[in-house]
Order: sequence, then structure tokens, then C-alpha cells
Amino acid sequence: MDNQLGALLRRGLLPDGAALPLVWDEDAADAFLLALRTGARGAFNLAAADPLPARELADAGDLRVVHLPRGALRAVDRMLSALHLLSPMDPGWFAAGDVRLVYASEKARAVLGWKPRCPTARDVMRCHAEVVPRRLDRRIAVFARVVDRASRKEPPRPELKDYRSVIHLDLTGRRGGDVTVRVADGRVRLGLGAPRPASAAITMKAATLLDLLAARTDVATAQLTGRMRVEGEGHASLVMGGLVAGFRTAGKLPGFRGWSARELQRWMAS
Repeated sequence: MDNQLGALLRRGLLPDGAALPLVWDEDAADAFLLALRTGARGAFNLAAADPLPARELADAGDLRVVHLPRGALRAVDRMLSALHLLSPMDPGWFAAGDVRLVYASEKARAVLGWKPRCPTARDVMRCHAEVVPRRLDRRIAVFARVVDRASRKEPPRPELKDYRSVIHLDLTGRRGGDVTVRVADGRVRLGLGAPRPASAAITMKAATLLDLLAARTDVATAQLTGRMRVEGEGHASLVMGGLVAGFRTAGKLPGFRGWSARELQRWMAS
């Protein structure tokens, strides 16, 4: 989440303090859908079982614990808020360490039939370590810049003349990140960051994209085996296939352009 705690987690840090309520985001989404389907009314707590202290959570999530004095944390919160870098924290979180908070999700399980895929706090942190990106792999960032620059210089492609799409390339894992793929005016543009909104989303591990670019697998195989998931606009997989095929084809060109593409492909495979 785009707040102080989320910023720390993305840097591999977890603040020391009281056991926090944790829930995996897809489990929360499942509960919302179940509430809509069942017509449930009232409030429901959603929390993973077996809350753990910060140090045990950090071990499960491959994070490093940092001790932040409450006074310093308040000062940092005010500074970041004043600079409009992050939204201010709810004051209640500063007092959370003074009391033992108890969370129960029995009502959600009994009334909604909620069955979280990450039932314990340790499970949530393990999923966090496996899925949540921290810093985009430099090879992927270079690939995005190279493709975007080449697309700007080349003439528009006739086959894409009337096609428009905004795709969120969601790369999971420690070296993952968000990439925006825009198709408009006959060109495919790439940029860093997640688009809001997107007409489609392609989710895969950063390592899977590197395998595609290094010709260790192909888009069809990645999709059939579940390593690449496409949601929304169905043509998104064709756009992804075109990007990968264009990158591989560039390595067969003569001259400096072909040589540089081959060197980049070797870097992807390293």
C-alpha cells in the first residue's frame, strides 16, 4: 500500500512493534465477492490466524527488522505528508503498540464461507516474499527503455493502426515491478509504473519475462503452464508475444542494431 509501512516493506524492512493484523489481499478480495454473492450484512473482520511478533514475521518474509522510536516515526510521517510524498498515517497506528489487539475471523468463515489461501500470518509473509516486488531488475528496465525508444523512431505499424490497449505488465517477485504497455497510433510504447486504469493485466514472475526474452521459453508455453496469467482484454497475450518476437528478431539484423540486440539478449540470459 502507498503509505509509510508499505514503503518500508518494499525496501525489505519491517518496523519492530506489536503484532499487526495481516491478511493477504486476494483473500480480502475473496471475502468481498462472497459477501456480494451471499447478500451478507454487517461487519466482518478479516485477519490471518496466529499473529506473530515482528522478528518472526521478518524471518518468514525475508525482511530485516528496524526499530523506529515512536517520536521519530511521527516526525517522519509529518515530513513526508507535508512534502505530499505519502498520505499521513492514521494516528491510531501510533498507539497500537500500547495495547494487545485481538482479531477474530470466525464470523467471516461461518457466514461467508471464507477460506483464506494464506490462513496464518506466517503464510502471508511467505506469499509476500514470493510475490511482492521490491526493485525492478535492471535488465527489464533497460529492455523497456530500448523498446520504447525504438518504437518512437520507427514508422507506425499498419496492423496496429486501429488498435488501442493499455496493459499492466505485473512482474512479481523480489526483482519484479510494474510496466505499462500502451498500444496506440500504430506504436507499442513501454514505460515504468502501473497504468490506472488498464484494459488488461499480464502477471508473471520477473524471471519468467527474462526467460521469454532469452528464448528459454515462449509465450504460449508460459500461458499454458500458468507461468503467465492474462486478465481482461484477450489480445494482451498477442501483444506480449509480439514484443518478445520483435526483440528476438532484432538480434538477427545486420550491423550495429543486430549486434546490440544480441548483446542485450545475452545479458537477459545471464
